[in-house]
Amino acid sequence: MASGLAVTFEPRLLQHFPHELSNFLHSGITTGTIVTVLLHQFLPKSSKREEQEAHEESRAMVKQEIHELQQQEENQEVSQTELSAKGNN
Repeated sequence: MASGLAVTFEPRLLQHFPHELSNFLHSGITTGTIVTVLLHQFLPKSSKREEQEAHEESRAMVKQEIHELQQQEENQEVSQTELSAKGNN
């Protein structure tokens, strides 16, 4: 994103490139896309084990959040029942 913004806000960055190339890279969308594709190709990728661990951690967090929400709902139901019982007395 920064590369696309750089050529958009500071077009003089491309003045030393050949005319055809600078015309092509003048668009921030084009420059950002090219940089993104290159980074995707060259940056190291996570291993299957790392991905699996991340998925398992996410699942555990979701299960914990669901459990906490269920407990909150149960506590609210108990509180409402207690309030109703007090109101009837």
